[in-house]
Amino acid sequence: MKRPHFLASGLSALTLSMAAQAAGRPRQTDACKTGSVVEGHLHKGLGHSETVNASLKDSVPFARKVISDHPITPLCNPSVQ
Repeated sequence: MKRPHFLASGLSALTLSMAAQAAGRPRQTDACKTGSVVEGHLHKGLGHSETVNASLKDSVPFARKVISDHPITPLCNPSVQ
């Protein structure tokens, strides 16, 4: 059974190299191309921990939709927030 994916990337994360951070957007796009439903978000100026908190405004509604079996609108090429 396929389940949608929520991906939030902090573009200033110190735990990842700059190349890996830049690769976040292509990974979201590539996952969508394979048929996965992805809701992606990019957060400028935030590291990993800050991104977790900043993405709550998007991740909580996403989780509620998944749990309630409501459709997720793919966001495959997100703009930087």
